[in-house]
Amino acid sequence: MKYLVVYDISDDKIRNKVSTRLKKFGMRVQYSAFEIEIKKTDYIKLYKEIASIIDKTDSVFFFPLSSYSESLILKLGQVKREEDVI
Repeated sequence: MKYLVVYDISDDKIRNKVSTRLKKFGMRVQYSAFEIEIKKTDYIKLYKEIASIIDKTDSVFFFPLSSYSESLILKLGQVKREEDVI
């Protein structure tokens, strides 16, 4: 299944840990947003892992993307390389 994962994490070290884990499953589409494709078992592991890393002031959202919802997404511009948004 595909997800859009967005986060607001103030601590650089924690934010880097989260982004490193998300990179394993997809690509960064904005500074604090990843589009990932992941199996349910891996999703549960990733969710628990991120939950154990972040603190109470942080937020991470996992938005499921169905094939229908993906077809309705309008995108302006394009990320050419991962380095462009880091």
